[in-house]
Amino acid sequence: MGVPVSSAAKVKRLVRPLLKRNPDLALVGKDTLWLQPIHKFGRHIHFRRGKSQYFTLSWHLSPLFTPALWIGPNPGAFDDRIGRSTIRPANDPISRSRPSLYRTENILFHSGTGLWEYDDDSLQDDLILQVEGALRLMRSLDTLEKCSAFLRSYSIKRMSQIEHWPMMLDLAAGDLDAARDIWIGVRERHRPRSRKGLMPFFDQIETRWSELDVPLMSKDRVGLATLLKRWESENAHSIGIENLWAQTAFPFEFTEYHEQS
Repeated sequence: MGVPVSSAAKVKRLVRPLLKRNPDLALVGKDTLWLQPIHKFGRHIHFRRGKSQYFTLSWHLSPLFTPALWIGPNPGAFDDRIGRSTIRPANDPISRSRPSLYRTENILFHSGTGLWEYDDDSLQDDLILQVEGALRLMRSLDTLEKCSAFLRSYSIKRMSQIEHWPMMLDLAAGDLDAARDIWIGVRERHRPRSRKGLMPFFDQIETRWSELDVPLMSKDRVGLATLLKRWESENAHSIGIENLWAQTAFPFEFTEYHEQS
């Protein structure tokens, strides 16, 4: 009896042709493909391992300048499944028992469950087809402005942060008045205080949010740029992409922006 192949090894084998065909992709860790270059936003494809024979694929658009300590498979402003484009043969027992596992159309944005099976002989070609379809959209989101416009077109799923995402997009674009209007409504939640019972991680997140108060309320552009860039750097390090990521300036840092504002 052979030694079982781990899901991480299976993912590495599956993405090898994708990496060869798409030199702007990089595999980070065991299960995430990152599209380069990486600046203010991360564009990444995540393999979520379920039971031993199945996995799901999703692509994500994640602002790196937020207070979150990590940008994992789910945290971020947008994510969507990448599903199968073909159905198994009608006489296949898996197809008969679970017909909803496979898509019939190549459409993004929540068109199907998108469950993939490692041992499916047709998997490799379909994986390339579907991922490269998603990559065409991801590559078009190549500036801060394009990413922000895309995110504003879709609802934010995480209700606990629904006010915060537009605020961070306003901040990145340099619209401090709009960002401050939102902050005034939520700032009391983020006052530094002793919170017994909170997990250390969430306590750190609250501390980070509270750091926005002074520079944002005083419209200190230098202070805000310094703070957001620090968060970018820390987030890039925490998710292991520091060697792929390059820091860039925010629009409000340019001299001509100050002259116009």
